Amino acid sequence: MGFLDDLEQEAQQRKNNEEQVKEEYASRQKRYRKDVEPAMVQIHKHLQRLIKSLSYLQKKIVTQQEISGYGQLNFTIDPQFKLELEREHWQCDIKLITTANAEKELSPEVKVDGLQQIKAVQRQLIDLHLGGNARIDKDEHGKPKSAVFQVSGTINLAVMFHTDAHEGKIIMTLKNFEGLGTVVRHYNPDQITDELLDQFSRYIVGEKNTLLREELSDEYRKQLKLKVQKEEMRRQWEQKLSEQSERERAELEKDRGMIDKLVTDTHSITTKIKKSKLLSRLANLTKSKKDDQ
Repeated sequence: MGFLDDLEQEAQQRKNNEEQVKEEYASRQKRYRKDVEPAMVQIHKHLQRLIKSLSYLQKKIVTQQEISGYGQLNFTIDPQFKLELEREHWQCDIKLITTANAEKELSPEVKVDGLQQIKAVQRQLIDLHLGGNARIDKDEHGKPKSAVFQVSGTINLAVMFHTDAHEGKIIMTLKNFEGLGTVVRHYNPDQITDELLDQFSRYIVGEKNTLLREELSDEYRKQLKLKVQKEEMRRQWEQKLSEQSERERAELEKDRGMIDKLVTDTHSITTKIKKSKLLSRLANLTKSKKDDQ
């Protein structure tokens, strides 16, 4: 295989890659318009209905959260949810935002012993932006030996639905609903059903639900398995291509080295021949002059 053949092969490979990228882009765009976008519209309409009802009923929603070192704390969720929608090209984000308040009068008084435990609870409350009362009892040396905490304050709650256009999925993120932290779930568009959204609404208002206990469907498991297999095949193929490319590059470098050496040797030989001819001519001239004399 000659050098031009290598260049043509590299150009064709690049062309194939570009065409593949275009095809994948068109496929993702089609999938988004056909499946993902309608599912997000369904979610948004459902949330509009939900917050309208909660706002009108002023339904009291209480959630319990675990504070490390303190225990269970009751928060009352503000029913005035704020719904935000952001759409750009084939990207969509839906946010459902509110706050939850822990009233001091309804919070338990919890005694914590030991300086390290006291500091741990204080750090936890600072991280969560919570306050309240802390009656500290000191020892004879003036160091805290115990403290009685009664926590109060407000936390932010949010539900976010985000589209993953590359994977064709919808990502749901719960912030400070399922414990003081973040929970993430991934859904295929066909999993966004009326039943799922009904379970979501029950979850938000604290009713019995199965939202976070949904089992993966057989079809989804099959898709995940196929995806893993495809990724493995793609990785192996890329590795083979990389190894082949390295071998070909090494051969090209070897060939170039041999050509460079040949050119150098040829130049050296030519130079020697020229020098030899020049010396021979000089010698002949010298001899000729001597003969003339």
